[in-house]
Amino acid sequence: DEEQWKAAVAAAKEGFGALHMLVNNAGIVSVGPALELDADEFMRVVRVNQLGPFLGMKTAIPVIAESGGGAVVNVASIDGHTGSPGLAHYVGAKHAVLGLTKTIADEVARMGVRVNSVSPGGMLTGMDVFAVSDAADKQRVGEQAVEPAAREGDATAAAPVSV
Repeated sequence: DEEQWKAAVAAAKEGFGALHMLVNNAGIVSVGPALELDADEFMRVVRVNQLGPFLGMKTAIPVIAESGGGAVVNVASIDGHTGSPGLAHYVGAKHAVLGLTKTIADEVARMGVRVNSVSPGGMLTGMDVFAVSDAADKQRVGEQAVEPAAREGDATAAAPVSV
């Protein structure tokens, strides 16, 4: 919601005196074959995973520029590069984040704001608890071919190299 973004950015600026960084890290997922997804579920994932980062950048970047510059880090996903069965809505939204990142980076570079994305592989987060509901899903998550280490990572390993 755009009004919530405006309130959050205003609160950050007021609380810290300036705003120099935005990390768009919110995300949700559900699992289901693409042709069985209903439009409401598809759009629920797109609203959080694609529209959310867009609204965050739209709202925060002007304030970051006014504060003297800074950076935006958008958390995409390896799935946005490779695709993943059962995650069409998630993959599409994360792929869109990659495109938004590149486009907005070009548009705002002269404002002193860098915009980049990171695309982690599977991470052990609360999102997995929501999406992984049965033994077959747990096996799929644990055995994704795009995970070179053959295991999921965790946020403590990813965060220091992302910001």
